[in-house]
Amino acid sequence: MNNVINVFASQGLFRLEGSKHDKRVKRIHLTDEGDLYCHEVVTPVRGAELQAMAALEPDERRAMIAYVDKFMNALERRMGGQHVSP
Repeated sequence: MNNVINVFASQGLFRLEGSKHDKRVKRIHLTDEGDLYCHEVVTPVRGAELQAMAALEPDERRAMIAYVDKFMNALERRMGGQHVSP
């Protein structure tokens, strides 16, 4: 995750700001370029995801979520117990 954050920061999509209380903690702030990227790319993709999900029947959605959860748990075990957030 740290690598992804650094790549996006190096592309100017957001900036990292250290915490005043704990220098190990960084806050991520969208830049103007990051905000534009979000509106032009991320928002339409998220909308398409929601429309695709709505096209599934409730039982299909539940099954998909169960299988993704099973996959994430298996992935976490393979990664040596490191926590993997969806």
